[in-house]
Amino acid sequence: MNGLTSLTEGPAGVAVAYTDGTENTVDLVVGADGVRSKVRPYVLGAELPSC
Repeated sequence: MNGLTSLTEGPAGVAVAYTDGTENTVDLVVGADGVRSKVRPYVLGAELPSC
């Protein structure tokens, strides 16, 4: 499984780029990757939530 390097929202959907250099454009991104989420910063910003 490849790691996530970026998510970029555009008119055709969300461009998802991976560590191996591949990219997909999708309609929906689901971030179900746990407490150290790679998706969360793209959605909520870089600051970690406080407990």
